[in-house]
Amino acid sequence: MGVLDAPNGVSVFEILAGRLFGLNAGCCDRKINTRLCSQQTALLKEDFLAMMIFGIKMRIFFVAIFLGIVGTFDLFCQESFESENGSTNAQMQEVPQKEHSQVPPKKILPFATLGINLTLNTASKEISAPSPTSFVIGGGAKIWLTPLLSLEPNLNFWYMYYLYNDGMALPAEVEHRTATALCFMLDVPLGFNFKIGKNNLTAGVGIALLARFAFLSNDVQPNDVGFLGTAKDDVKEISSWFWQSCRFLYPEVFASWDYDISQNLRAGVVIKYFLSIGALVDGRKLDSSVVSVAGRFLF
Repeated sequence: MGVLDAPNGVSVFEILAGRLFGLNAGCCDRKINTRLCSQQTALLKEDFLAMMIFGIKMRIFFVAIFLGIVGTFDLFCQESFESENGSTNAQMQEVPQKEHSQVPPKKILPFATLGINLTLNTASKEISAPSPTSFVIGGGAKIWLTPLLSLEPNLNFWYMYYLYNDGMALPAEVEHRTATALCFMLDVPLGFNFKIGKNNLTAGVGIALLARFAFLSNDVQPNDVGFLGTAKDDVKEISSWFWQSCRFLYPEVFASWDYDISQNLRAGVVIKYFLSIGALVDGRKLDSSVVSVAGRFLF
């Protein structure tokens, strides 16, 4: 007979009751304490069924909690994915706008320039130099006013040799120079901007002020012979001549091309033409006009 094999007329619950409460199976078999054994067996059945029902309910409860957690996590993942996709799409829509935007993230773009100036000289080459060229360094800033308009104040520096002859300061060659002039040109042009991809095109007009400061050139002595008597006298007259008859005033036109290397870095070329008001007043037409070609970096 097995451990839980019941004898004739005795149920499994009666055997469990006998073992739990210290009764042997024989008592039930012999009908001893029949009433007590029957009550205990009935209680055991009820407890066993209650435990089974409670276990089933707990399983259902935990399954429901698990399904709720899974559903909540799945909903959260879907919302996060949609949110990321929405922000990504918004960024993708904003990128073309930034790429085609005329105004860069910075409203002011400083720049540095390095180039060459050609100063037109229409005077006789027997007494003065051919139209001289000078290396120029400078810097400035591109200031955006609107997506189309910008101001580009710029300060350039170079130097030239001069001599004095017949009431004029004329460009001179090294061997015939009397004065060395330090030239500072401040121009403030207004530019109209156009953008094609990464190419930035600007054209505009402006006004420039040319300040020139003359002093005796190296190896020239104050008492050396000059047109007015001495070299010192010539230098003094050259300095005065620079500031007479609006010779410091130069209207300008310019054009530039800049390429976007990065979001805030550009490189390009700028070409400018400066017309001397003083030459027009003197009736010398285009004399003393300046043509400038320079490379520049905007950052």
